[in-house]
Amino acid sequence: CENAKAYEPCLYLYLKEGAFDKAFKLASGKLDEVFANIINIIDKEKDFDDLLNDFYKYLNDVKSICENNNMQLEDLWFKILNIFYQYEGKVGELLKVHIFNIKKKNSSERLSKIISKEIKELMEKMCSFVSVTQILNFVSEHNKNAGFKEFRELITKILSSYSNFT
Repeated sequence: CENAKAYEPCLYLYLKEGAFDKAFKLASGKLDEVFANIINIIDKEKDFDDLLNDFYKYLNDVKSICENNNMQLEDLWFKILNIFYQYEGKVGELLKVHIFNIKKKNSSERLSKIISKEIKELMEKMCSFVSVTQILNFVSEHNKNAGFKEFRELITKILSSYSNFT
């Protein structure tokens, strides 16, 4: 399956044997490919709607791997968040470059909103799988200069749900 680059069977077999790290690497690699294609399409002033289905398909695969690894690899959640922070940085660069091209700027802004939304949803989902302390440490490390503005709602939600469990 690996040699034939057969994604679905390869992913299935990795998951069956409990090789969550390999499954994650495969699915996140496909997600990276689609993201790179979206960036290229924006540069060519084309619409990237056709690629969004693939983007969400591979993202859902990654989320599923993170959820179903029976807490063997908590760091998978942090790996996907790191990937999305990288995506966020790349889109930020696009916004700076395409400031005078309205079509590219609009597409870049749209992609930025999608990435921000997915970061928030990933963090909300990981609350059920990762300790609150680890999440807060991660958020604070990656947002030193942000003052938690964009994550205030999420942090409040995490803390309120955490206090309900204690």
